Amino acid sequence: EQRFGLAAAVDLDADKDMRLGGVGVAVVEFGDRPLAEMRAELAKAARPLGNRHRQERLAALNQDFTALERLWSEHFIVNAPSNQILPNRSAVLDWFRKGMTTRSSYKRSIEQLRVDGDIAIVMGLETLTPTGNAPHVGQTVRRRFTNIWRKEGDTWRLWARHANWIPAPAAVNPN
Repeated sequence: EQRFGLAAAVDLDADKDMRLGGVGVAVVEFGDRPLAEMRAELAKAARPLGNRHRQERLAALNQDFTALERLWSEHFIVNAPSNQILPNRSAVLDWFRKGMTTRSSYKRSIEQLRVDGDIAIVMGLETLTPTGNAPHVGQTVRRRFTNIWRKEGDTWRLWARHANWIPAPAAVNPN
């Protein structure tokens, strides 16, 4: 069995489809598949995966539990910025229902996408403004994130996630 991985910086506007930008594609090959074939496969995976990624962000922003349940795997696990591990989709949905994830804005910038068969890894930066019971209410928060998507049947579902806050720079005392 030949396996391959692809990594690319992708263009994903918060409200547009994901597509390969004019940037280079890094290839990690396990076998002898041609670069053009692997790049075509990444481009083919990028659009539906990007659409799912955008839908998931909007569902989280709008607290659309029905959509989140559809987009998240039953086995979804989260290593949350609050230093808690939420072990399954039900636990994550409960966290959402308690108001711990409400926000007035939520943007993602995708910096890397790697697809390897039925697994896709998306990494980047999130910027959000928490509300309600969420930590850092009213502040603009920046986080690094990794989302791992797994193809279940013909559908990409979010399978695992890690996010951590980026601390605000310390104020410099001029004295």
